[in-house]
Amino acid sequence: MLLSFVLFSCAPRSVNDSHIQTPVAQTVKEDTPVSAPPPVEPPPPKNVELATDLWDIDPRLKPYEDLILSKDYNGILEKIETSPIPHPQLSTFLTVYALIGSGQSEKAIPYQTEWNNLDFVPKDYQSLMSSYIYEAAQKTEQAKSELLKIPQESPFYTKARLNGLQHLTAQEQFEALKAWLPNAHPSEHDLILRSILPLATTQTDRFYYLKKIFTLLPKTQLAIDTNDELKALLAKKAYSITLEDRADRAEALMKMNLYKSLTREYAKYINYSNATEANCRIWFAYGRSLFKINSVTKSQTPLTNVTKKCKEITPNLGAPAYYIAAKGLERKKEYTQAAVYYESIPKEYPNHSMADDGYVLAGIDWQIEQKPEKAIQAWKKQIQEYPDGDMLLEGYWRLSWNLYQAGKTEEAISWAEKSKDTPLIGDITHAMALRYWSARWKVYPNAERPSEKNPNEQVRQAGVQDWLQLCQKYPTHFYSLLAAQHLRELAPQRLKILTAPTWLSKKQEKWILDPSFAKRRDLHRARQFSSLGLVDYALQEIPKWTKQDPTLLALYTKLEEKIDKVTAHDRLHKSLNKHIPGEYGRNHLLILEQGYPNRYYQTVQEVSSEYSFPPRLFHSLIREESSFNPEIVSWAGAQGLSQLMPGTAKRVAKWLGFSVNRTTVFNPKKNLSIGSRYLEYLHDYFNGNSFMAIGAYNAGEGNMKKWNTQFSPTPTDHLIEQVPFRETRGYIKRVIGTYQLYSVLEKKDLTFPNWTSYNHNTQPK
Repeated sequence: MLLSFVLFSCAPRSVNDSHIQTPVAQTVKEDTPVSAPPPVEPPPPKNVELATDLWDIDPRLKPYEDLILSKDYNGILEKIETSPIPHPQLSTFLTVYALIGSGQSEKAIPYQTEWNNLDFVPKDYQSLMSSYIYEAAQKTEQAKSELLKIPQESPFYTKARLNGLQHLTAQEQFEALKAWLPNAHPSEHDLILRSILPLATTQTDRFYYLKKIFTLLPKTQLAIDTNDELKALLAKKAYSITLEDRADRAEALMKMNLYKSLTREYAKYINYSNATEANCRIWFAYGRSLFKINSVTKSQTPLTNVTKKCKEITPNLGAPAYYIAAKGLERKKEYTQAAVYYESIPKEYPNHSMADDGYVLAGIDWQIEQKPEKAIQAWKKQIQEYPDGDMLLEGYWRLSWNLYQAGKTEEAISWAEKSKDTPLIGDITHAMALRYWSARWKVYPNAERPSEKNPNEQVRQAGVQDWLQLCQKYPTHFYSLLAAQHLRELAPQRLKILTAPTWLSKKQEKWILDPSFAKRRDLHRARQFSSLGLVDYALQEIPKWTKQDPTLLALYTKLEEKIDKVTAHDRLHKSLNKHIPGEYGRNHLLILEQGYPNRYYQTVQEVSSEYSFPPRLFHSLIREESSFNPEIVSWAGAQGLSQLMPGTAKRVAKWLGFSVNRTTVFNPKKNLSIGSRYLEYLHDYFNGNSFMAIGAYNAGEGNMKKWNTQFSPTPTDHLIEQVPFRETRGYIKRVIGTYQLYSVLEKKDLTFPNWTSYNHNTQPK
């Protein structure tokens, strides 16, 4: 059977290593004494500088950039006709690209030779497009030959593989697709099943692939289109849907977030008498989906059945089942049982990635139940047993804070100091909290009298020194802003003479890359595609870059924002929360300028210029609220850049003398006018305390007032840490931290607001 060109594989291309030179051996006369030359250390490789416009389109294609990005193929062809490109090769590229894109491959036939000779187009893309032209010219063998050139690691491999099928007989196509499906990526399932179904001629084959559509692609258009035929075959006794099929379908529905559909459909298939693998999978999917639609009481039964009956059958489901069941119990305020479930994760599944989470969350629930010793024990176990866990710093923080609250300040400081050995990546906020509070406890050690200084001058000065280091090394963080307030009181001159870190004060205009990365083939290909305006293809080359390195995250964003500014910024925004300036490695300012743009800042200044708070504070708020997406609607119904709830928007708009409706609330200027006026109202309500005003923007002024009354008299930093809502605690820190970062970035120097009036109380007296 002729399948080789369809199912071909190709070894990945190696990185070009032509720059490595092997020294030529010198011949030496036999028995001649030779002294060994002194070892020569090779010079360290120099970093490679790339211009900030590394993703720019070829200047000669610039007039066509918007048309290429929007895939307006007919617009491209019209523009070529009215304004021809003087460069012949670029003209050929753009003409062929637009003709094939618009479905006019036959008109590209005269350009075949010129297309094949282009030297600036990536070879696999060139081959794919050549195959379309040869196919239009009915040159089957040449088309097949071009498809064979496309290697397996190419992003065009799947398309080439599918295109190659059309040269086979119907039976050969069927066999090729049949062999492809079992190992296909889920993203290919729809494509394969759409192609294979018309080739399935026997009733048995048709039922098999209809069932695959039913289980792998539930609720999709393909499933809807084929549902009647599947039902007709199921009406015959020879065909049935097995329990394993039901489990596959349940998991597919769950992965597609179709929780309501799953719970409605599967209520009749639940049977807890027999713990088979299929049943365990169905129970988990059913229980998780019930939880997702907030049927937390009903979700407990299937989830606890998974934990009790399925440990040996589906061990991968036990830990998440405990976790979700515990979350459901928390919603019901059954914290003791929730803590027991959380602690069951590290006890029964000690090697699971959720094991350390279990200890942290159990400790929180024991704390809520006012069992601090059990909470402290859980956090100590987490730190000791899972020193590489992703929640390690939160464990350190909760342990230290609660030891301090219990009057064990020295032990709290000891644990906080140990946390400094943990790498600064991932949980940045808790890492900075531990540094700030460790210093504070040295200066003000009494939890009951948190503004009473330590009589030990030496320890107190050690705390001051820690704060100075925090402000100098990490000046952009929320906790550095807090530290600076105390230093304005205790060491104003030492704070004043702090110098900015070199990464902040050193001007940078070009991206600096490691030489090994600069030579990567995927970077070269990405730049090839971006120079042609083919941003989608450029992005396909580099998704693996975005895992850890902030430089690569920023470069990816710089490219992606050409086609989607909102999504690009939002992804970088969330990713940079796991890193801290000063620890980027290189390219600090360029990364910050990419991640903290001045989008909408001019409008913010216009609408808030007469208010008491700095405009940059409100600008920071909208970055954290909406990630600069003017059309965003939250799960709770908050709308637009300022994330206004409908009732608040209408109420505050009246103060400004205009009305809003479902459409106008998304107008950036009106939305920002309302949001800034509301923030001014909150500043008035809390006597100018930005910490409380920002908290109230998230949780409501009633809640912030209640918490202040509950914990007063207390300093502002204490109040923030005691806010019961995790979301609001994090929100205050993110917004004010972003304000601090923007302020430092704007001045390229150390700068801190003067909010010392909140050092020892939440509101000015």
